[in-house]
Order: sequence, then C-alpha cells, then structure tokens
Amino acid sequence: MVGLPKNDQHQNGFTIVELLIVIIVIAVIAAITLVAYNGIQMRAENSKTIAAVDQYAKALQLYKTNTGDYPLAGGGFQFGCIAESGTCAMVAGSAGPDCASIGASGVSNALNTAIKTVIASIPTVSSQTLQCESKTVKGALYVMYGTYFGPDIRNGYIIYYLKGDQPCTTPAGSSLVNPNGRIYYSTGTTRCYIQFDA
Repeated sequence: MVGLPKNDQHQNGFTIVELLIVIIVIAVIAAITLVAYNGIQMRAENSKTIAAVDQYAKALQLYKTNTGDYPLAGGGFQFGCIAESGTCAMVAGSAGPDCASIGASGVSNALNTAIKTVIASIPTVSSQTLQCESKTVKGALYVMYGTYFGPDIRNGYIIYYLKGDQPCTTPAGSSLVNPNGRIYYSTGTTRCYIQFDA
C-alpha cells in the first residue's frame, strides 16, 4: 500500500490553540454576564428600599394630616423598623458614632398600628445586609426624637441603607438632615437620613 503525501492527509478535530481560544471567549462572556447580573440585582434591591421608603413617607404625611402629628410624637426617643417583623438598622457590631449609632432595632407595634390606620400594610424594604464601617446594617428605620434632646422635637425621621455609592431620594415633604444626611462609606454602603418637617 502506498502512503498518501503529507499534504493530502485529512486531519480531524481541533488544535489546542483553537480550544484555548474558545475557552477564553466563553470565560469572558461568563464574566461579563456575572458583572451585569450583580449590577441588576443591586439596583433591584436598592429600588425596593427606595420605593418602600417613598410609600412609607406618604403614609407618614397622611397620618400627620389626619392627627396633627407624626406617629410616636409627644414622648421620649422612640423608633421602629419599617417592617412587619424582624430587625433593621445595625444587625451586627456595636453602636457608635458612624453609620448605625442607634444600634439594632426591632419592629414597633405602636408604630405599625398607627401607620396601619392610613395604609393596609407596612411597605417591604430590601432584606439585603450591607457592611457599613465595622457594622452590618439593613433595612429602614423610623425615628421620633421627642424630648430626647430637651425640647420636644416632633419631626419624623427615616434612616435607610443602599448598596453602593447612591444618591438619597427625598420624598415630597422631606429633606436630607444637615450636615450628614447622605454619607457614603468606604465599605460600599450609602446611609440616607431624611427628616419630615413638624
């Protein structure tokens, strides 16, 4: 049997270089998809919190229109999670002067009962937990200072957390607390602190 010349022999399969190129292309596409997914997920969680805070702000203003005051006014320092159950604000770490000076908070039954006189259910904020300096934080918190600082402060306040360097939204009738209403922490969390005029 006579062998064929080398140029006439047919080769089957892929070379190692071709396989490596295909693997690299697949890896690049996978990395781009993962980054895009994480960005979409972050925006969705932040949007959920912003929408809940906006809905809660409208309920606070409606409550004030009906009663003349924000919920929990006329007493000492009171606060509660914007939630039906669970904890918010600082969920791990120690209270201090940075992003979660109030510390951990739970649901206030008195607050939820008051708000439910103007809306059917408490809005749901994102359940994502975020690193804020040495603390782990999540959710949104309603605060009424009352007579805590001396004079009776009847402004309502909301503190909420967003992932990434984000702008803080201020629902109608509210404003950022000066001077530190919006703080972005190097750990990738934005703390928003808004107040409603008394």
